[in-house]
Amino acid sequence: MAREGYDVVHAKDIDCVDSEDSDIRDYALENDYVVISKDDDFTAYATEPYRLNVIWVRTGNCKNKLLINSLLENLPTCVELISAGNSLVEISFEGAS
Repeated sequence: MAREGYDVVHAKDIDCVDSEDSDIRDYALENDYVVISKDDDFTAYATEPYRLNVIWVRTGNCKNKLLINSLLENLPTCVELISAGNSLVEISFEGAS
């Protein structure tokens, strides 16, 4: 995603891999990041009082390459929707294992 010009940070890059969801939420809010996650727990943070911007990826098991390609294909639309005030954007697709 960085190669496509997006400012991205992975949880492992900020020592949050084993952190609570609330720690990741707080980091994203403090740094004005959008969380991209398959974890539906983050959807609750897209509402008041947090208003965290979340791209919720709903898919079955799939290879990372398929997941990344689908995200890259849909990111411009997701960014547009978030810029328009939508704090929760859902991407759904079926992938091959």
